[in-house]
Amino acid sequence: MDVEKTYDHIIEKLKEDKRPLLRLSNDEVQDLFNYWMAVLKEPEEVRHQNLMKILCILDHSQALSDPLLPLFVATLKTVEHSQIRIFTLSASIKHVIEHWFRQGNPLPELFIETIKELIETNKDPEVLEWLLRTVETCGGQSFKFKDVILRNRPGMLSLLNKHNRNSIELIDLMLKRWPNV
Repeated sequence: MDVEKTYDHIIEKLKEDKRPLLRLSNDEVQDLFNYWMAVLKEPEEVRHQNLMKILCILDHSQALSDPLLPLFVATLKTVEHSQIRIFTLSASIKHVIEHWFRQGNPLPELFIETIKELIETNKDPEVLEWLLRTVETCGGQSFKFKDVILRNRPGMLSLLNKHNRNSIELIDLMLKRWPNV
């Protein structure tokens, strides 16, 4: 897979106001895996641009990609750039959460622990909102995040920030669905 060419194809389709849904073959997923591994070792300014291309490709692909889980986790743990984290969370909804659910499997513990750690250590209100949106898509398994979410719930003084308001609304929505334990 030529990542640059695939990314450019997606951008062209978007400019034409078309949906650039890709079907990645197993070989293309493996190529993307290898490319992503190399990108994570690049200097930060280059890494940022290349990660955006990878995440754009994943966001517009139809194939769900089981082998990419370690790279989603590595990116979430090592790249502190808010926009990259948000796009990684967005792509992980399809390529991790939906993939595992379609297989009838519970979410991988590695992914759950990574999201919990980010909720605990995150300082950006927009990233927190996206973390909560990601948790909310976990359906019944979102209960696994209850303790860490309640410990890190934005306070009343943070209501001036729209992302914190959205986070509080998401938490309230999940609280209504979670059993009282």
